[in-house]
Amino acid sequence: MNEFLNKSTVSILLCGRLGDFFYSLCIPSYLYKTFKIKSNIYLCEHGEKFRYGLQKTYKDLKNIMFAQKYVNNFKVYTDEEIDIDMTTWRKKGSLDFNLFKSYRSQKLTWSEFFFKKFLNGQYPPRELTNITTTKKRKEYTDWLIINRIDRATKGKHISYYKKQFTERLERLNNKSRKDIYLKYINQSKKCGFIFYEQEQYNDFLLKQYVEPIKINSLEDMVNIIGSCNMFIGNQTAPLAIAHSLNVNRVVETNIPTAWRYVYNEKNFYKNVTLLH
Repeated sequence: MNEFLNKSTVSILLCGRLGDFFYSLCIPSYLYKTFKIKSNIYLCEHGEKFRYGLQKTYKDLKNIMFAQKYVNNFKVYTDEEIDIDMTTWRKKGSLDFNLFKSYRSQKLTWSEFFFKKFLNGQYPPRELTNITTTKKRKEYTDWLIINRIDRATKGKHISYYKKQFTERLERLNNKSRKDIYLKYINQSKKCGFIFYEQEQYNDFLLKQYVEPIKINSLEDMVNIIGSCNMFIGNQTAPLAIAHSLNVNRVVETNIPTAWRYVYNEKNFYKNVTLLH
């Protein structure tokens, strides 16, 4: 960390996926809040690709990023010199073995891992507010906003995932996830399902209870989620946005990733209810 303290800006390389991109902004946000160092953030697809492609994702993120106080510049990566490479942990064999082993065995979140690796073991603040809205949407102040995506919505697996959501072999406080979603929906003055692709809304099994909110840009999504009363969903990019905005939220965890929230992330985010 000491090598950065004499700089007014640092260059950080970030890659896909989109949810991980928003989570990763805890690093430049921390550098600015703590040391008043702004970041030149470069976007690439080293390791994993963005769902909508690099150029479209960059264009979608541009207004959001330049609205953040910690951003000096935001560009697509074209072989610039980088101070902090936050993509190498995705590449097999590129991490120091002992560091990777420690990361896995101690069940650190990837965000904790970055802080340990790049910030000399310091932990992130309890409230990871990584972004701000570009424009508050007052009409969504009292809304519950939902987004959830089935991990497999194509072919032979779709019936299994629908059954898993409605019946759940794993029970939560003796209630199905369907019942829990309905509880939050019924408690809300207004409720909407936010989505890019119509298929996401069509696959939501409780859509008769919510209003569809089709958005045309990530900026719209950030502004709506950042203005709502509560967000509920599973591990998707909209949930990462809700985390980064630090809104009230209910997180539907799944078995492979539930430990991350149960053991770690609840310590770093406020106003989170976990369904696991």
